[in-house]
Amino acid sequence: MMEIFDVIIVGLGPAGSSTAYQLASRGHRVLALEKEKMPRYKPCGGCLSRKIENILDDDFKPLVEETIYNVILTFQGEGEIRVESKEPIAYMVMRDRFDHFLAQKAAAAGAEVHDNEPVTGIEMRYGEVVVHTKKGTYRAQYLVGADGVNGVVGRALGYGPKRNIAVALEGEANVSPEDLRQLRGTMRLDMGCIPYGYGWVFPKQDHWSLGVGSVKNLARHPGSYYSVFLEEQGLEGKIQQEKRRGYRIPLFAGRGSQITKGRSLLVGDAAALVDPFLGEGIYYAVRSGQLAAGTLHSAMTLDYSDLSGYGKKVAREMFPEFEAAQKVARFAYHFLRMGFTLIKAVPAARESSLEMLRGRLSYVDYWQGLKKNARFGLYEFLNLLKTRHRKAEATYDRVAAQYDTGLFLWKQ
Repeated sequence: MMEIFDVIIVGLGPAGSSTAYQLASRGHRVLALEKEKMPRYKPCGGCLSRKIENILDDDFKPLVEETIYNVILTFQGEGEIRVESKEPIAYMVMRDRFDHFLAQKAAAAGAEVHDNEPVTGIEMRYGEVVVHTKKGTYRAQYLVGADGVNGVVGRALGYGPKRNIAVALEGEANVSPEDLRQLRGTMRLDMGCIPYGYGWVFPKQDHWSLGVGSVKNLARHPGSYYSVFLEEQGLEGKIQQEKRRGYRIPLFAGRGSQITKGRSLLVGDAAALVDPFLGEGIYYAVRSGQLAAGTLHSAMTLDYSDLSGYGKKVAREMFPEFEAAQKVARFAYHFLRMGFTLIKAVPAARESSLEMLRGRLSYVDYWQGLKKNARFGLYEFLNLLKTRHRKAEATYDRVAAQYDTGLFLWKQ
């Protein structure tokens, strides 16, 4: 006889576990399914913006492997800019431990958690959903897809979220105790090491997480850019042992995505709710799970099946930020030298970048400030060359060496 639940959640990353925790805490019967045995390794930088504190209790803090107070920014390994802060900027975690903690928290709240149980089929029937796995068959009123960029829920139900696929390559590298000490509390970011993206060195408790990522699907494998990044940062001789993994990141690509259908909805990466500038997804995964749980709770309490209110909540809260982040990304990744020079030359730009990383400055406000600082110098310079704005990128690439010799404000 099939077991019956209020909600079945497929996927136990931050989005799925947050949805399960919120619903179970409100007394609903929840089944959460994870295809892999937990804890399981998840390729990810594991950088939590400080704004995660706004939506998670502090009980996640024991999982923090490194608290970031300083950022070192370089351009293709050179021109080091060091920005220091007296308060935390971000928190570093390992995703296997962090995800397992959230799943355990959902189970403690009353959710039934099944790991190592892949979903093999989904049926949408009148008034219910039926989920088949390798171990059994389950029924529920509602279904949540929290199973990531290649999720079975989206494929089975014909979802087509609007997204851009970013590519990334990450290494977990063992280094000497002395190298670990030197990077305590500090993360390194590099612009220009990979087209339309950046490289990172994130310190963890006993190793470094290194990586490169691009917001565009590249013609070349990111491995070649990763090797150049290691060389430019002087890291090759420091790595004692390393494991590399590539992965895909579904970035927000505009309004119009379908994230609800009948008695189902998508959260987190499955819904392409990922910051299109930095590629941050954990905050939005947790938050989308909370919004989804609120909509599902109302639907079950008031006995209705329309879940479109979830899409409206996501659009109202997240889309303006994502759209502003798209504009920041277009500027920063098309005019890399200028973006770097701006941060180097203008103290206010450094501070606003820190506030944005902390989550205290919205992308909407950050973009407004960036336009004021950058627009004058860039377009006045290109106008002298009689360049149409739509050709700005190509022209800038050609003249960047002249343009970036000093302050970006060319008249100075």
